[in-house]
Amino acid sequence: MPRRLRSRSCGAVVLVLATAFAAAVPAVAREYMTAEFLTKAPRPMTVAVLPPHAEFIKAKAVMTAEMVSEAAALEDEGARAITAMLESKGYKVRLVTPADFETTRGLRELVTSLNGRYNEEWGKILQDKTEVRYGRYGTGEEAVKLASLLHVDGLVVARVVAVGNTGGRQALTLILSLGGAYAQSYARMGLGVLDGRTGRVEGYFEGMRNCTTGSLVKKPAKVMTDLAENTLNDYLAASEVKKPRKSQLEAQAKDDEPEPAPDEAAISDFEAILKQKGSAPTAAGIAAAPPAEPAAPSEPAAPTEPAASSDPTPPTPSPSPAP
Repeated sequence: MPRRLRSRSCGAVVLVLATAFAAAVPAVAREYMTAEFLTKAPRPMTVAVLPPHAEFIKAKAVMTAEMVSEAAALEDEGARAITAMLESKGYKVRLVTPADFETTRGLRELVTSLNGRYNEEWGKILQDKTEVRYGRYGTGEEAVKLASLLHVDGLVVARVVAVGNTGGRQALTLILSLGGAYAQSYARMGLGVLDGRTGRVEGYFEGMRNCTTGSLVKKPAKVMTDLAENTLNDYLAASEVKKPRKSQLEAQAKDDEPEPAPDEAAISDFEAILKQKGSAPTAAGIAAAPPAEPAAPSEPAAPTEPAASSDPTPPTPSPSPAP
């Protein structure tokens, strides 16, 4: 079985997003969490760490190269470092390993499907990470099915980008910048937490670790341990609760508002139509108006008298017979 669980198309998508991620992520660690995650209402407490996806780009003087085997080492060490960091914060963690794909039926297909779906959402997250706080991103049924299969209530997915600048690239950067810039090698991580009941992205964390190209190649465990600690430094401990922002509470209250009853909605639509015609009764008037009483049955009509003649001249009496 290949170590990197992805298709060629999926790998191409990840590489494109990784390039954008490398340019977009700030040097400091950042975190974005929903109100439910902050207040444990609910927060995934039993999570499965899926194998991360890593891209290792070696930047030479005039070109770049993708380091496949070195990226696989970063994936393995990154998964172990994330697991250890979450366990230290009091969470129950299951690390999904290559052996699980052989023993758990359907796991490979679900993980591949989820990774493809998450890559779509990851591209949106990179454009506006603050929307994570309002629960605007999710992976739907893929996460729900996978969490059910693994018997967890949350999933952890990570994307790692490592850039190793060679001596030639560093020298070229110095020359082009007239000595004002230095090409620093680094590794960056973006980690998402998915709710296994809804598939929604409940938290997104990102961090960066400056290093050397040699350490990325020869000391991946050290680099990934430091990177995981930097990325998950603000990940709340299992017993910790934090107050959400006011805007988050307002958005949550708006989402929790019940929809109007069907009758009220019909009255509102009826009023809107009548307002367009210029005569709109109030909803209260419509609701309070008594039902129309049925008309009383009509009595049978009396026989009519023959109509009097309209001629004013009286009738002439006929002459009596002679004796």
